[in-house]
Formats: sequence, C-alpha cells, structure tokens
Amino acid sequence: MLDQYSMDEYNGVFRVVTSVNGSASLFCLDKASGELLDAALNFAPRGEEVTAARFDRESAYVCTAVRITFTDPVFFFDLSDPSNITYTDTGYIDGFSTSLINYGDGLALGIGEGDVGKAKVEVYAEVEGSVISISEYTVDGEVSDVYKAYYVDRELGLFGFGARIQDGDDGLCYRYVLLKLERGVLVEIASIDLNAHPDVMRATVVDGYLYAMGRDSFAAEDISEHLN
Repeated sequence: MLDQYSMDEYNGVFRVVTSVNGSASLFCLDKASGELLDAALNFAPRGEEVTAARFDRESAYVCTAVRITFTDPVFFFDLSDPSNITYTDTGYIDGFSTSLINYGDGLALGIGEGDVGKAKVEVYAEVEGSVISISEYTVDGEVSDVYKAYYVDRELGLFGFGARIQDGDDGLCYRYVLLKLERGVLVEIASIDLNAHPDVMRATVVDGYLYAMGRDSFAAEDISEHLN
C-alpha cells in the first residue's frame, strides 16, 4: 500500500488499493469474515504504480503512473456493490498526482506534477460513465503534498496549498495560494508570500479573509469580493 489513504472501511467492507510487481489492484473484503467480495485485478497498464488514492463512501479515485514518463490515467471506481466493482478512467493525461482529495459534488482534486518542473492542481469529474479533467492550474515550482498544508472548502469550491514557486528573474519564492472553482474553472483568487517551507504552511478563511501562516510568518488577505 502506498499510504493510509489507500485503505478504507465503509458499511462493513474493507477496501484497499495495492501495487505489486508493476501492477495495481483494488480489493473489497468483508470486514467480519475476511471473505474476498470482489477485486479489480491489474486495472492499470503494466508497469504503473499507484501514486495517489482516495475513498469516498461508495466510490474511489486512484491515480497511477510511470513516473519517468510524466503521464497518468486517473481511475474512478464505483463501489456501491462491493461484490461487483466497476471502474472507468481518464485515459492518459500530462503529469501525475501525488494527492487526491474529495472536492464535493462528485469531483476530485489531483495535486502533483504536470510537465517537468511544473506543479499541477487538476479537477476530475465522473460524467456519463467516464472520468474527465475539467480544469487545471499549473505553476513553475513545487506544491506541498502534505494534507495538513491544504485548505479545502467544498461548499465554496475553495482549495489552498503551500508552494515553492520560480518567480521569473526573482528566483524562488514561498507562497500560500488559494484557488476557487468558478463555473468549472480553477481561478487563483489569492497568493500570499510566506517565509516558510510549503509543508509547514497552514491556512484558513474567516469572515472574508484568508489567514496563512508558517513557523515564523503570518499574513492575511481580503478575499471577500470572491466569496459572494
């Protein structure tokens, strides 16, 4: 298993995603008896490993990739009947995700790498039996893959993260970035400079202000105009 997000228990069913010998599989087992209810064996192309997984009640998103190729599919699993697992995928898209987050309303966020040297945040939706990418945001640099560094407000469509950004001729800078999904498009609504590593950045939104902090830095920005 990649991490704790690769396993889950729901309604008495234990679900787990694994990578073994260059293949990825998803299993559903009865929690009480240990009986295997169903398995999606080798669902990814040979040689690909799981780079991110996220379960959400009767569904799951899994990203797999061959990291050196910087392409990946994202798989959507319907687990409403654990004895009959079904899934679909996006097909190959640029980059790969190292974190997947439930974004609400059947959407998932993938956070990871796009082209070489670029970080990517992407929104996936399950539409008419297939998974599609509906919007992406990229930046020169790196985005934290620490879940606690993210800010997620599913009701308002907000997503915040710490980033180390290559800012033209000015070199590297450290910022907390807040995105909003507006009419299906990820839009940057705030970017706060912080003297902190992205992994230790934390943020919240209170009364129309984004508050972001690191170990020794703190900043705020008025975002009220974007929340109406």
